[in-house]
Amino acid sequence: MPDQSRSYLAIARAIQAGIGEGAWKPGEALPGRAELMQRFGVARATVDRAIEFLVQSGALEGRQGAGTFVRAAPPAPRVAVIGSPLPAQDLPAEVARLASLGYDQVASASARVGLARYDGLLWNRPEEQAVEWARELAGRVPQVLVNRTIPGFACVSTDHRGAYRAITGERLDRLPAGRAVFLRKAENASLVSRHREEGFVDACRERQRFFEPLPLPDGFDAKLLTLEGALALDPQRPLILVSDSLSHTGAVMAWARAHGVVWRRDAWYSDFDDDYPANVWGVAATSFIQEERQVHAAALARLVALIGGAAGPDFQLVFPRRRDGDT
Repeated sequence: MPDQSRSYLAIARAIQAGIGEGAWKPGEALPGRAELMQRFGVARATVDRAIEFLVQSGALEGRQGAGTFVRAAPPAPRVAVIGSPLPAQDLPAEVARLASLGYDQVASASARVGLARYDGLLWNRPEEQAVEWARELAGRVPQVLVNRTIPGFACVSTDHRGAYRAITGERLDRLPAGRAVFLRKAENASLVSRHREEGFVDACRERQRFFEPLPLPDGFDAKLLTLEGALALDPQRPLILVSDSLSHTGAVMAWARAHGVVWRRDAWYSDFDDDYPANVWGVAATSFIQEERQVHAAALARLVALIGGAAGPDFQLVFPRRRDGDT
């Protein structure tokens, strides 16, 4: 008697396993329905649904009047990158078809319905609204978040928190008398900025040190005005300035020049992704640089694995490259 408890998905997985083990090779015909019913001990309807599922997923193909065959070459997954596009040279061989979509192209609910037609989605640097959109699609299509770490998702990201913990801790250990000031935007702080701030706070708390988040506005003049009001030089208490973004560096350097700051004596400064040559700011800032291509390649590899049936969400962190400068 057929086993009514076995679902068509269980039979589909068993057939896929058989293909993977070589029981049925690419291009070969699958056994007839009656043989499959006997092999798996299920009803005809269950076998039909399993085969229909595998045909729709691309593992099998039906040929009119000839039967069902193992597809000779599985189709490359169709992947959409949402946000800033990935460089073409970063695409692995397993991903032959890739669409790049801006966040404006998926802002409407009707547009996001179409995302479920892709085999997988990469959300490149999503902020909170895009993360909510990704949650709408949870369970419907494999997804990986790039350069973010959000619980419940597969994420591949630069280790922003770890980098800021490392650089801040190093400064605090070398300058125990210093006063640490953390610079960040006053409004619309990105998810990455929050990770960086968390790393800064980790280091300060571990060393039981005073820390001060200093919100900075967006405009250059407004940043400079904020710095003038908040920072004061003291030969006995060098400043430790840790920035969450290179967008603050110009204002910090202007403030330093106006006050005759001697770097590594009066103040120490570091930011992130500031790879400019020394002539841009007058000094080379100490920073960490993201390994973008490594993060992109790891994210695509993770997505391909999820499309292939790999388990579960997890975090994969790539530690950034250290760049030591004059500050």
